[in-house]
Amino acid sequence: MNCGLPTFATNQGGPAEIIVDEVSGFHINPLNGKEASDKIAGSFQKCKEDPIYWNKMSTAGLQRIYECYTWQIYATKVLNMGSMYGFWRTLNKEERQAKQRYLQMFYNLQFRQLVKTVAKLGEQPTQPAESTAAARIVPRPKERQGPFLRNLLKRGRGRN
Repeated sequence: MNCGLPTFATNQGGPAEIIVDEVSGFHINPLNGKEASDKIAGSFQKCKEDPIYWNKMSTAGLQRIYECYTWQIYATKVLNMGSMYGFWRTLNKEERQAKQRYLQMFYNLQFRQLVKTVAKLGEQPTQPAESTAAARIVPRPKERQGPFLRNLLKRGRGRN
């Protein structure tokens, strides 16, 4: 893309985030060779029929690079991450404990059920069970729960 060439890349991982399909490049499904070859051949056929199409794809790819992936943008993101890291390091003990509780709450709400669906080696993946947000919260030992989380858990149990 940075060279001004229309780009073909997998529709998974980083390339799927970088390339806007059929605007700044093309997403190819690596698991479907027929579809991938048809998409590549189709784009070259379109370039043969419409000479402006190649330039349009090249321009869109370069524009995407200049809008999202320059060294200036990357440096700004790195500096912002460094600032956030520095902020979290300066917290006092109580603030760090509050941050840990906050992150633990997000883990319980978002990722705990998701982790259970990941198949172990040799097993079939399972589908996540439908449940309410309160049922997904796994209580921590009483001495580690703050009053906010304790009240939240009590209210959640009262609804079931």
